[in-house]
Amino acid sequence: MEKAVEDVLARSRRLIDAVGLIVVVPVCAALIVVTALQWSLIDSLTPFGYYPLLLGLWALWFLVGIGALVTYLVRRPRRLGSALPMLVCVATFFVLVFVPVTAIQAKIDFRAHRVEREALVARVLSGELAVDDGLVALGPQEPRLSRGGNEVAVEKVGSGSYVLFFAVRGVLDNYSGYLWVPSGGDPRSFWDLSESESCEIKRYDDHWYWVAHW
Repeated sequence: MEKAVEDVLARSRRLIDAVGLIVVVPVCAALIVVTALQWSLIDSLTPFGYYPLLLGLWALWFLVGIGALVTYLVRRPRRLGSALPMLVCVATFFVLVFVPVTAIQAKIDFRAHRVEREALVARVLSGELAVDDGLVALGPQEPRLSRGGNEVAVEKVGSGSYVLFFAVRGVLDNYSGYLWVPSGGDPRSFWDLSESESCEIKRYDDHWYWVAHW
């Protein structure tokens, strides 16, 4: 009789562990995917749709993480199986906080589309593409090289023109993207990038910078 009870308890523990993983893994996976695909999702959902979604997933992660921790602490005896849901939540946190997802995505996108962007810069500088109020609207036949409407921002400073391809085209003055700078130019001369306390500028290569303003 005692052995039968122990078997039932063991099966119950394994069931609880399995249910914990079934709940935790989809939430953590969704949070990682939504974070990794932030540029595409912001482009389709707009910032007003994306950031509430991201905040909601973080709230779910917090709730399932607390649940996993409490479940582990009250378990007797404590086993690796009962710790797995909690460990998945902890691993997800470290991935999202310490892995530079945005920087990796920016580098990959830059290398994949550099030639196309440089060809478009040449067309802007030659006057083939008309600049209207500081923007060049790329038509539907053009590749999508700039998110947030496939428009490229152009600003003439002195004798040179600066060209910005948006990675994220946020609200008001929040934006990030790839800035092409003319020879002898300074990326801080473009728009509001001189505000060092609220912007990021990282040199990629000759003429090319990753820039962000918030």
